[in-house]
Amino acid sequence: MSKARYSESAYLATGRGHMNRRKFITTIAAAGSAMVVRPGLGAEGSAFQFNCFSKHLQWLDYKETAEVLKDAGYNGVDLTVRPGGHVEPERVEEDLPRAVETFVAAGLNVPMIVTSVTRADDPSQERTLRTAAALGVKIYRMGYLNYETSLGIEGSIAQLRPQIKELADFNRQIGITGAYQNHAGTRIGGAVWDLWLLLQDVAPQHLGIQYDIKHATAEGGRSWILGLQLVAEHINCLALKDFLWQQNDRGQWSDTPVPMGTGMVDYPAFFAAVKDLNILVPVTMHLEYKMPHQEFPDAAHAVKKAKEIEVYRRDLAVAREMMRKSGLI
Repeated sequence: MSKARYSESAYLATGRGHMNRRKFITTIAAAGSAMVVRPGLGAEGSAFQFNCFSKHLQWLDYKETAEVLKDAGYNGVDLTVRPGGHVEPERVEEDLPRAVETFVAAGLNVPMIVTSVTRADDPSQERTLRTAAALGVKIYRMGYLNYETSLGIEGSIAQLRPQIKELADFNRQIGITGAYQNHAGTRIGGAVWDLWLLLQDVAPQHLGIQYDIKHATAEGGRSWILGLQLVAEHINCLALKDFLWQQNDRGQWSDTPVPMGTGMVDYPAFFAAVKDLNILVPVTMHLEYKMPHQEFPDAAHAVKKAKEIEVYRRDLAVAREMMRKSGLI
């Protein structure tokens, strides 16, 4: 591990056109088969793919969302396929093929989706995964899991392991990869190390972790590097965003999203660690701070859309430059 690339604290803590629907689905599935890049999973030395979480573009339809992301320079979309998302789960068989076709026609991939899936034995959740897999989607972010107070931490994790293994096995059968995001708070995954316990004996190409450095920093302060090292082999995608601790008028503190590179996340140290740990996986950019369409709700639609493109382009450029300086791209 290179000392020069780490901050001192991090270093001291250390010891990766149109076609018929059936032909379209077949073609996309074949093209998507190599989209998950993870050393140790059978792929080597591939460039990062930059996708964008579509949550804050849900004010736009598929076509305009694709236009924003294509103009901003992204490779693909991390599409919301969950209640209130770009695709509603009850309409996944009708709307997800239409969405994927629209994004592909615009020159974008749909290698990732965000779902509320947590188990393999629910018909609605199974339908979402089968539809996504048939369309060539390679990674889906799971829904969140909760601790059972009466069972405690260890008991809750033990109870959830069979459910996770069953879901991982289902993923293996249909050819898709699950990813659980570490998210600040008191649910499963808030502390990161609990995911290491939960995912023992589960192969990351079937179900692993969407590692979110913003949430890891909010929960782990300067010790995030230890959690990253612990779960590195389970990581199959990365979520990038930034934040600052800010206090509201009532004196309450919150981890408030801010533009990429303007917050508290130590990205030079993080990207150095990603390089040293050889975590070459798809990236999803999360722009969750106040967007132009929210800041200027009365502006003309075209004006809001143009401003949105500028914001999405800026965050991507900042991320790329920081990764370039770290020798990742």
